[in-house]
Amino acid sequence: QAGGSTDSSFLQAIVVGLTNLVFTLVAIWLIDRLGRKPLLLIGTSFMTIALLMATFAFNNASYDFNENTLNKISDPEIKTALADLRGKSFDGQSVLFTEVQTKLNEEQFLKFKRNEITNFIQINATLVLIAILLYVASFAISLGPVMWTLISEIFPSKIKGIAISVVGFFNSLVSFSVTQVFPWELSNLGPTVTFAIYALLSFIAILFVYKYVIETKGKTLEELEESLIRA
Repeated sequence: QAGGSTDSSFLQAIVVGLTNLVFTLVAIWLIDRLGRKPLLLIGTSFMTIALLMATFAFNNASYDFNENTLNKISDPEIKTALADLRGKSFDGQSVLFTEVQTKLNEEQFLKFKRNEITNFIQINATLVLIAILLYVASFAISLGPVMWTLISEIFPSKIKGIAISVVGFFNSLVSFSVTQVFPWELSNLGPTVTFAIYALLSFIAILFVYKYVIETKGKTLEELEESLIRA
């Protein structure tokens, strides 16, 4: 069973990596054909759709309490407290949490959300996989490569070096922050709320790109400076 799980994880990593590679190459091919802004709008739009799909999948997951799933609980006190839920099934995480909260104290409830909830979930795995691959592809065709092209073109030559360094620093800082915050969000807010938050942020990115990002394709530095001044 462990070997199968390892093989499955390895295969998933390969599929995600190949998806990222293929759509990065697609972005390279399209960036001077469609332009920077259209790619960003397309990518962020499909990223939002992917995150909404993940939100929908987790929100509509069911949670089954049976002999097998209850035996997987590692904490004996939580296992005992939830024993009378044997045979029950809950449609949606919010319904589950409402019921479980009546059985556990605050510390046990947090521990249940962090460590035990995955033992009970029944979810549309295909939908989640499609959402993940769609998100990876959308990012690879837009924000991933296009951002670096865009920031190398919009800044005047005299400040380009320092400007790109500052943008790169904040990009790395935000990326690091997300990797630190994301596990906490999953544990304390649950996957439904977590993915809904990121879907909202992605939608805000669409609006930002549409309103504030200028197209740099085929424009000189002078034309770009004029566009930025007008903006």
